[in-house]
Amino acid sequence: DAFGNAYTTRNSSGCGSSMFSEYLKIFFDNGHIAGAEITAFLLDHSRLLSFRAHERTFHVFYMLLAGLDDESRAALRVRDVLDYDLMNPILLPGDDPNDGFLGSTDDDKAGFETLVAAFEAFGISKEAQQQVFRLLVGILELGNITFYESEEKFVVVRNVEVL
Repeated sequence: DAFGNAYTTRNSSGCGSSMFSEYLKIFFDNGHIAGAEITAFLLDHSRLLSFRAHERTFHVFYMLLAGLDDESRAALRVRDVLDYDLMNPILLPGDDPNDGFLGSTDDDKAGFETLVAAFEAFGISKEAQQQVFRLLVGILELGNITFYESEEKFVVVRNVEVL
């Protein structure tokens, strides 16, 4: 749920709305079920790129920022939640910038602990967990890069200092 759900205006209780679908493939052998495979698809990339006031992006980002200890935050060079453009809602005329789910909550910290416990239950090593966390922070950092079109019609990074 951490990687595929987000709070939306249509469902802000519980785990939020699912941002992916699942396809179930059932395998048969001589008319009997021999196995099954679930494949996630249709991940809603728009949920990562933009969302409105009263909404949030995928839970895992808030969990990560709320749950990392100080040592891990320093090692990953994690900043505050609102320092990441991907964590800020798109505000339309009439939207209150102080309204909605800005920032992480105690539920997110508990969710992070649950996520780490699930990683460990599935035998995912601490090193592999850190790689996932680095990837998530990298996604947040990439969201802060802005571009413009040069006179020569090239796409150029506007804020090179972010790189």
